[in-house]
Amino acid sequence: GCTSIEFLQHDARVLRLSEPVDWLITECMGNFFVTDEMQPVLRDAKRFLGAGGRTIPQSIRLYIAPVWLPLWNELDFWREPIGGLDYRGALDFATNRSYVLHVEPEFVIGKAVLMDQFPLLESPDRVGGHYTLSFGTSTRCDGVIGWFDAQLTDTIVLTTGPSQRTHWGQMLFPIDPRRVTPATSLRFELELALDPEYQWTFRWSGEWGGDASGTPRFEHDSRWRFGRPDPPSGHSN
Repeated sequence: GCTSIEFLQHDARVLRLSEPVDWLITECMGNFFVTDEMQPVLRDAKRFLGAGGRTIPQSIRLYIAPVWLPLWNELDFWREPIGGLDYRGALDFATNRSYVLHVEPEFVIGKAVLMDQFPLLESPDRVGGHYTLSFGTSTRCDGVIGWFDAQLTDTIVLTTGPSQRTHWGQMLFPIDPRRVTPATSLRFELELALDPEYQWTFRWSGEWGGDASGTPRFEHDSRWRFGRPDPPSGHSN
């Protein structure tokens, strides 16, 4: 038989179909899943499905893990003078933003923690919480990365973690470098939120425990780089 395909160019939030559909297949997934700002559209799309209708992906899981980044020097650039010029005035901006990069598995220095999970069509505008991160070796911690797994079918998972190299990569939330051991613990708080202008903001903070020494807390907030007058109080730089 002949298959007929109809293409519709429209705003999905106001689109009306003549009949319900059995499948909804989409790739509305950004870095750490969230940065395509498609969550409101995905929640609205459930009205397209008929009884028993399904989606690909079915659901999303978000993970975080601490990392050592010996070759990453994005923040060091702002700390050192170049050609007699002092760039430290940009350091607050640089330390209060997230970065997308590819981390090799050997640089993950602690067990991955499940941050959140949800059905695709229930993708929230705000995710986050408090998480306890531990370390499997004595090394340096440079930050925490986040990534997503997409459950495509009952048996097939697309992962964007350090074990796979994809165009999504992982999202880094940098912190002041800190020496850690298996006796060190980190009480880490991360919040991802979509603001009324459909722009994601990130807040991350932490408190060191166990055998950690030095400043016990750090705090970062990406909203500062969008015009906040002051960097977060108690930030690590």
